Amino acid sequence: MSRWRESTATIERMAGKALYITAMPHSGAGLTGLLLGLHPTLIGIGKAYSLVGADADWQDRADEVVCSCGSSAAGCAFWGRVRDRLGGSTEAPTRERYRLLLEVFHEIFPGRIPVDSSGSLEGLESLVAMGEFKVNVLHQIRDVRGWSLAARRAGAGRSWFALFRRWYRENRRLNDVLSRMALPAARISYDELGLYPGRAVAQVCEFLHLEPVDGARSWADTQSHCLLGNSAAAGRLRRDVSYDDHWLHVSGWLLATALCPGIMRYNALSLIHISEPTRPLYISYAVFCLK
Repeated sequence: MSRWRESTATIERMAGKALYITAMPHSGAGLTGLLLGLHPTLIGIGKAYSLVGADADWQDRADEVVCSCGSSAAGCAFWGRVRDRLGGSTEAPTRERYRLLLEVFHEIFPGRIPVDSSGSLEGLESLVAMGEFKVNVLHQIRDVRGWSLAARRAGAGRSWFALFRRWYRENRRLNDVLSRMALPAARISYDELGLYPGRAVAQVCEFLHLEPVDGARSWADTQSHCLLGNSAAAGRLRRDVSYDDHWLHVSGWLLATALCPGIMRYNALSLIHISEPTRPLYISYAVFCLK
């Protein structure tokens, strides 16, 4: 265990911010991490906290798993070194392994801000407990109708009404916990990011007090190191990174929207919560939905 505790000395010399994305599954947090990597100061590291857990198997498949940088996990400058540092051991607690991953990040990318899109509160609490970063949080929400369709397709349930209620309960819970933690936090909509990525990323930069990124850059220019799965999955992502609008072409959610006016009000507010300038954006989005 002494090996893991030795990393504390290095971590204690680190200074700066860390950005953590809290979100329910199927809310597009991974895509946000990729897009934020367009900024020269931000580097997405995917679901980093989840990937250092005892049940993570990417280390055993490092030659097959592909990073968003284009290399395999084994050949990636970041994940390859993380794998070497972890040594394939699952004996250390997840929090210690997470600390070690962040140590590797700052060795390779000094002065940069890591963006962890793990989504879970457990990962956020571990990051805050280190006490070495100014932690900023994005609470990412996806439109309840789009989220419910994605959850249905993933086998998370069939009832639209039950999924609507689950979406509401979980996002309210995340919001309440973030309020109690009193961290700098902003809410971002997957839908806003997908439809207007340049403006949404600029608003995140404003939240972090960073200069905005050049809006003309392609998402393929991302500096992020996010593990994407196998090469086929990575190829699909590189060919088509776009807003998932499938929910606009189904009608199963119509009754749930009528029966859940309170949830729909919360859903509407969730689309415009980063800053006041997003309100005109919401109006355009509403017109888009009605069409």
